[in-house]
Amino acid sequence: MSYFQHLYKEFFGVSFTADIKEARIVLARQLLKETNDSVAEIAHRCGYTDPTYFMRLFKEHNKITALAYRKQMRKNSRKS
Repeated sequence: MSYFQHLYKEFFGVSFTADIKEARIVLARQLLKETNDSVAEIAHRCGYTDPTYFMRLFKEHNKITALAYRKQMRKNSRKS
């Protein structure tokens, strides 16, 4: 582990890599709610070159696929 990674984890309580992944997933959720971009486009905008990897990671973090998340968020926003 690099010195930077060590300090980052000590200061923030989470690894640098985990923090980056979480920030990318948060951005993806926002883009899924607010745009009509395809999942592949969103994956790319969030820094993933492989949309399949992005979709797997998204599902691991959210327990739902990206498309199902988009559908659910749009359904919920119409109820409000």
